[in-house]
Amino acid sequence: MNEHWTSRGPKGSRCPTEGAPTARTVRTVGFFDELSPGWGLLTDGTIRDAVRSSADTDEHRLVAYLRRGSGIWSEMGAQADVLDPEGPTLVSAGSLLTDGAWLWRDDLA
Repeated sequence: MNEHWTSRGPKGSRCPTEGAPTARTVRTVGFFDELSPGWGLLTDGTIRDAVRSSADTDEHRLVAYLRRGSGIWSEMGAQADVLDPEGPTLVSAGSLLTDGAWLWRDDLA
């Protein structure tokens, strides 16, 4: 996981411009070498190295969580799935989602 985005805001404050500043890091996940755009972020290596032979027991819950992220950037366009180039084209794959603590690409789910 990468740790290089920081937002500043006071602890317990409702407005990030009030009070003493504290650092909060948003971490990235699911940015792989083969995926474009990479947004200039460090990658987690190659996606092929991250693929498992079997699914996690909670995979359906993890995918649902990733799909519920808040969109912060919408990437217009479509691209082939790097793991299945003959499969369906992925629309808006480079869009960015977050839960406030993590940042990931829309195609991670």
